[in-house]
Amino acid sequence: MTHQFSIELLEKFFAPGIDEFRPPELPNLNEEFPDTFWLQNHFLNSLFGNRFAGDWRPRVVIFLFRVKAAFDAYERARQACASFKAKSIEGNPASTFYFEAVAQFEMVILNLHHATDLFREFEGDSFTETSDETKIRIVANRIKHCAEDIGKGHHSSLTLPMYLTNGGVVTRVANIGFDELVESIKSFAESANDLQNPSAMAKKYKP
Repeated sequence: MTHQFSIELLEKFFAPGIDEFRPPELPNLNEEFPDTFWLQNHFLNSLFGNRFAGDWRPRVVIFLFRVKAAFDAYERARQACASFKAKSIEGNPASTFYFEAVAQFEMVILNLHHATDLFREFEGDSFTETSDETKIRIVANRIKHCAEDIGKGHHSSLTLPMYLTNGGVVTRVANIGFDELVESIKSFAESANDLQNPSAMAKKYKP
């Protein structure tokens, strides 16, 4: 027997808009980036070719690690969203998959935020934060400082630091569209494709 609950109760104890959440079909980025073994490739390329010197080496390795973590978390979030959409009915959302999607999108955003900080180190004074990176930074800070927000009374009616809408992820101060998030992941994946090979980057970056 299916139990249906009021929207008020669902939003009070789960998340705002959870009953109306029907995510779009998110793209499978594995089709565009079939080889994401960036850390392993970097290791092999460094053995048999040029190597990043000094503090560039840990920066690059951590950057590749963060991008891979974000990329994999996105795939888990994508699958959770698809399962949520398939198994939810009005008044009885598939909350297990919803919370899994939220958790994985948080991992996407936090890792992209860390990767942005490392990219800032690569470019130095020439670095310019894009509008999407600004949104990612703001959302990441709200995730990290959720306890502080609650203590200051800024989180009064919310149950989660970040929740999901049909258009993207939302916090009390900023939101990021799914399309913007996908483009950010793709941009960082392209950078990882480059940085996994120190020899190919020797002319652009001079460690």
